[in-house]
Amino acid sequence: MFNPEVNSSGFFNYLKLNKTCMLIGELFKILNKSATKTVLINEGGNAISNASRINQENVAATMEVVYKKLLPLLGIRQNNTALLGSTGKKLPGGTSGDVDLAVDKQLIMKVNRLKDTKEFYDFLIHAAERLGYEFNYLKGLGIVSIGWPIESVDGKQDGEVVQLDIMPSDNLKMTAWGMASPHQSVEQYKGAVRGELLYWIANEIDYKALKQQANELTGEIEDLEFERTIFNGMKGLYRIKQSFLSPKTGKRKANKWTVGRKLIEDNPEAIAKLFFGPNASTKNLISAKEIWDAMMSPEFPYPDKRKSIVKNTIKSLTKSGIDYPPYFDEYVQSPLNERTATTFDSPRKSMTKIHQMKASEFVEFLQALKDAGVTSSKKFDLSEFNASEKADGQGVRLVCYDGKIGIESSYSGVVFNPGATRQESFRETLLYFQNQEANNLLQIAKSANTWYKITGELFYVNDEGIIDDDSGITFVATKYDSKKMGRIGAMVVFDVSGITPDGQLVKLEPNVKKQIVKAFKGLSNPEFKIYDDSNFAWSGEITLEIDYDTDMMNRIFEEPAVLLTKECKKHFKELQMAIADAFSREIRKKGSVLGLSDSEVEGIVFEINGQKYGATNFNWAEKKKEYWKSQDAFFNRIAEFLKMLTGFVKREKVYELLKAPDAKIHYELVYQKELPRFLADMQRLKDEFDNDTSIPRATKKQQAKFLETTYKKVMKLQPRLSSLRAFVRPT
Repeated sequence: MFNPEVNSSGFFNYLKLNKTCMLIGELFKILNKSATKTVLINEGGNAISNASRINQENVAATMEVVYKKLLPLLGIRQNNTALLGSTGKKLPGGTSGDVDLAVDKQLIMKVNRLKDTKEFYDFLIHAAERLGYEFNYLKGLGIVSIGWPIESVDGKQDGEVVQLDIMPSDNLKMTAWGMASPHQSVEQYKGAVRGELLYWIANEIDYKALKQQANELTGEIEDLEFERTIFNGMKGLYRIKQSFLSPKTGKRKANKWTVGRKLIEDNPEAIAKLFFGPNASTKNLISAKEIWDAMMSPEFPYPDKRKSIVKNTIKSLTKSGIDYPPYFDEYVQSPLNERTATTFDSPRKSMTKIHQMKASEFVEFLQALKDAGVTSSKKFDLSEFNASEKADGQGVRLVCYDGKIGIESSYSGVVFNPGATRQESFRETLLYFQNQEANNLLQIAKSANTWYKITGELFYVNDEGIIDDDSGITFVATKYDSKKMGRIGAMVVFDVSGITPDGQLVKLEPNVKKQIVKAFKGLSNPEFKIYDDSNFAWSGEITLEIDYDTDMMNRIFEEPAVLLTKECKKHFKELQMAIADAFSREIRKKGSVLGLSDSEVEGIVFEINGQKYGATNFNWAEKKKEYWKSQDAFFNRIAEFLKMLTGFVKREKVYELLKAPDAKIHYELVYQKELPRFLADMQRLKDEFDNDTSIPRATKKQQAKFLETTYKKVMKLQPRLSSLRAFVRPT
């Protein structure tokens, strides 16, 4: 039997000499031959003096040494650990302040025959001592911090150390999910956003007031004693009892205290189902966006708690100076009545793209292609898999319910009042359909004998000065032909759902859905053009040819253990990107249905056995990067400035440092010195953006709204440290 720990290096060196060009169908021949089950890989104040942030490029090599040197001292293996937070999940060029490594405490105690917690920490401290590196035992937190030498793969961190925090866990499975953080390519927001959402969901699902009284001044009823559930990412769900009443006097105190605390659930899958319904799974609840989508789903068991959860999350994140997605604010500011919000809202669901798939998802995708008959003799038939162009506009839902016309963005919830939405595109589109097409939309409902929701993509054109000189209009990175849009805009219909009289979303019979789409398309006119997915459908066959090693793939699927090696992870990812590139090449040949001749289509959407997949045109991705570079540079310069002042980029960390009593001594002089240069740089970046004529007008206008708001805040900065604190942590 092949031993990956001993023989993998020689094996892969051999493979490098055996590259051949193969069709994707040949890969499936290998899959068919495989007799063994494939093992899948899942992605998941300084305690140390002179510790540095670690560059993303150096994380993998550094952790490899950690696993090799530290884990044998503890008597455990890598699969008995979990790398927490965002370390190793940053984009190239990113950094992490420290490394949080959870270890299986119970296993370490069992393997090393340790009797109690004291012996465990004595053992852990001794292991740190044996390494010979600087370390610190943070007793209050139960963490042992080690100054671990950075493996300087990029050649930029020779001789530097990173703070490695060893975090013992009594429930590693719970900790790995509870403290999870997605890759930065998936989500830009901090893991704290996800954590706060989970915390407040737990708080709201079973809150029970035990003692109450009327406030003497306001007359409002206040809870004096209550029970609630709290989410602990390391351990699970606790049921706690808290009180404002003094145990001695029985009078109300200013602050609450905890009377009792009991662990009620430590199984992450059970918690996921308790929070989000019986079909929820932890594997789909890693990012804040995934948590949000699950919370906005009709399956969410606590719909009447949504706004309270979001409001408390916003309040907590704002207090800590942590950025959160703008759709949080949009949701709580909507005056929509809760009955509607809890029944037929349709939160945005992200589509799995080939290049972003986890290893497990990618293997499932390959298996789906094989099962669908895509082989060397049968190419990928676009029409067979309902392939269509990925529209590069704004996700929109148009609602006809209870005699009213409403609209919904990806995150807003359904809105019937045009004044309730801050986005001009959705407000004006809603006004158009309410004022011009309401009778027609109601007639469609009457003819189909159902209320309905139309899901599609919105292209809003009626915005001054956003059409380029060549008649193109670029919302993100695809250049569309404005002449194929209406004066106000256009909409592409992708799906229609029914709405029952009591406000429940239901699937429609195919003939009823077809009837509604046909009637809705009939409303197309020079003011507002309407298309459907048939207009965006692609036909023909494509050949998914990839340059890859057949022998290597054969070994991978015959020897699943090989997947556990560092070498194989690299090659496996290469295969994934090779297939993504093959799709990208074919996508570029097609072009956009509504685009100009030189436009780049965003991508392709296709369906296999009811599961939708997406493939990206990487040329489009590069254009998007280029068009949005100014916004990225703007916010990167702010982060760089804060890091230069304090050594941190986390806003909450910066704020804590700046509010310390001796902060003025440490930071004010350097702040006063560097502030003019920072302000000059921000002015320069703004001027460069303002004068950049290469950015399409529609794209530029979108960025300008965000940049102008941030620019005004920056320019209010004064040489006083209090001014910086206000900027870092706005109230």
